[in-house]
Amino acid sequence: MKMVRIDKLDYTLSKVAFGGIIVADESQGDANNYVAEAIDAGVNYFDVAPTYSNAEERLGPALKGKRKDVWTRWII
Repeated sequence: MKMVRIDKLDYTLSKVAFGGIIVADESQGDANNYVAEAIDAGVNYFDVAPTYSNAEERLGPALKGKRKDVWTRWII
């Protein structure tokens, strides 16, 4: 996975982001699998917004135990 360094944040992010809308209206099991696959592929940047149906509700539990390894951005 190609990465980009964000000096202001002192963080390195994957150039590919996981759009939280992917897990909207999916079962929690499927959401967990999608997130795990993305992390295994090197994705560490996850984005979600309240307008993505129930994506926040699915993404939160799917990232449990992984938050120290990923960057999340909640858009309001």
